[in-house]
Formats: sequence, structure tokens, C-alpha cells
Amino acid sequence: MINQTNNVKMVVNLGTKPTIKTVTGGRKMARFSVAAIEPEAETGKKIIKWYSVISWGSVADMAERCLEKGKRVMVCGHLVTKTWTDKKGIERTRKEILATHLVLLHSGTRSTLPNAA
Repeated sequence: MINQTNNVKMVVNLGTKPTIKTVTGGRKMARFSVAAIEPEAETGKKIIKWYSVISWGSVADMAERCLEKGKRVMVCGHLVTKTWTDKKGIERTRKEILATHLVLLHSGTRSTLPNAA
């Protein structure tokens, strides 16, 4: 049975063009933000929630070539938590979505970007 306890699948709008870094060994990492519009529980008023997304390898390559600010995309992956101590000695935590699959959703068409290698 597949473990489904930490899966993320969101249809969102790209908030920023991906920032690309190449790490040792030539592997690429893409980092970008996405915005989800969600109704507020009590009032139903639409609110925007921002999420940070990272991807590696072939998914990062495709993100670099295909993603632009404002595009609608489905992000699939899982949630990761990073913890570190800053220069002042304060422990910090950041949650990000590690994207293993992206699907472009625009102009009534779908373009599937590959799973992470």
C-alpha cells in the first residue's frame, strides 16, 4: 500500500518566476512561490495564501523553461520542514512544498512536466 500521509496536490497561481541554482555535480534546484485563493472559514471572503515551492533535477529544468509569474499550475509533492539556528541563536522553522510533479494549466490545455528523477 502506498503511504499517503504527506502528499500535497494544489492548483495555484505562480507568484514568482523560478529562481534556479546549480549545485555541486550540476544538479539544478528551482525555488518559487505560489498563491492559493481560499475562502475564509467564517465569512467565506476570499483570501490569498502564499506557499514556497522547491524542485530538483528534471522538474527544476522544466520549471526553469516553462513557468512564468501568473501562470496556473498544479503542484504535486510533499511538505518538508527545515529547521536552523539563525545568527542570533534563535531556532527558525520553514515549511516548503517539495514538488515532484508539475502540470501547467492554462488556455484550456494541460502540459505535464515530468516526475523528479
